[in-house]
Amino acid sequence: MRYRFIAVERTSFPVRMLCRLVGAAVSGFYAWLCRRPARRHEDDRRVGEKIGAICAASRRTYGSPRVHAELCAQAQHQHRILPND
Repeated sequence: MRYRFIAVERTSFPVRMLCRLVGAAVSGFYAWLCRRPARRHEDDRRVGEKIGAICAASRRTYGSPRVHAELCAQAQHQHRILPND
């Protein structure tokens, strides 16, 4: 959160001053800028898209227990191993 704040405000204020204000290292901020998004972030985004699709398909009638059950059913369907013919 601190680095996001710095990234937004750096057009108006010096990075060094913003880092001092929020208690972050300048080098840490620049390292954060160059870092790729975490794998967990990408996984969370994909699950969020699946949840949105499930909610839309149910016309927003499913609650969290049904959405969870549908996610589990989709995961089992994807990991099912087909027998060799």
